[in-house]
Amino acid sequence: MKRWFRFLFFVLRTHWYQKSAISLGARVKFPGFLRVGKACRIQSGCIIDAPGPHELFLGDLVRMNRGVYLGAFAPLRIGDRTDINRNASIDARGAVSIGQDVMIGPYAQIIAYQHVFSDPARPMNTQGLKSGPITIGDDVWIGAGAIILADVAIGCGSVVGAGAVVTRSCPPYSILAGAPARIVGTRDGRAAPTENV
Repeated sequence: MKRWFRFLFFVLRTHWYQKSAISLGARVKFPGFLRVGKACRIQSGCIIDAPGPHELFLGDLVRMNRGVYLGAFAPLRIGDRTDINRNASIDARGAVSIGQDVMIGPYAQIIAYQHVFSDPARPMNTQGLKSGPITIGDDVWIGAGAIILADVAIGCGSVVGAGAVVTRSCPPYSILAGAPARIVGTRDGRAAPTENV
């Protein structure tokens, strides 16, 4: 009951001061580590897990559709006017920085860690995790069901095709597709590189 009143107070304070709307059907764990910008919209079914000590920062006019999951176990920053569509997931066990005007499609996953599996004599679930940062530049479109893995930087203005699995960084204005993703074109008129970055 105490947790519910703390959440309600957070929702009302955010609405009053930031003019942001957080649905009472959303679940915000540890709201003390969540910073919400102006005029944000967080819909029902969203789960925001920010246990600290790292902050989860949402810029102005961020939109989160139903079922979005954000886990801020390392610093997680989402820039102004970014839209996160339904059932997308951002698991920041490594630092994640998402720029402004980014579109994240439904069921996309941004996963800033991987399981360690180097020792075949031990079960993989006992070998721990290895985190790595993810940086997504401004004006990036991540298509439905795409997966971005740790230690990746996506240049500004890039497009990640639906279902792509991004395992390596790319320069600005790249068009990526496939699993693993390759640069298949560019948005600025340059020819796609013969060797992918």
